[in-house]
Amino acid sequence: MYKYLLYFLVFSFLGWCAEVIFYIFKTGRFVNRGLARGPLCPIYGVGICLSYLLLGSLESFILTAILSMAVATIVEFSVGFLVDRALRRRLWDYTSERGNILGYVCPRFSILWGVICAAIIRIIPMLDPVIQRMATPFGYALTFVLLVLSFADISIQASKGKSGI
Repeated sequence: MYKYLLYFLVFSFLGWCAEVIFYIFKTGRFVNRGLARGPLCPIYGVGICLSYLLLGSLESFILTAILSMAVATIVEFSVGFLVDRALRRRLWDYTSERGNILGYVCPRFSILWGVICAAIIRIIPMLDPVIQRMATPFGYALTFVLLVLSFADISIQASKGKSGI
């Protein structure tokens, strides 16, 4: 369980970095693309951990990519829809993309996420020795503290979003 929590944090952070870099190139300025103030995009952590958990034992890269695409699309649609409905906040909008579904998902990004997830699923086993070395009381405590801070941040920002502040 520890390794999945740590992977969640790592890939949520790396997803946030990718989003920030993408928007720097797109807009020329820094935009915090996370759901909260901290440097995390939990959708990436959830999507990659779920794909790894469900598909990590598959040997075919192509099958892994196709099934990862399905997992990522379901996660992206669900999160986009729920955040939009619950918080009245649209985190992304694919309405200008061909084949989009309510602007929450589109084929171009679904394929991209599927390939990225499949590649990461291949890399994760190489990270396991590093994770094992971090499985110490300090590593557990640090992971726990980071998770609590992250979920507190998301909860605070979500409650502000609901009240319109």
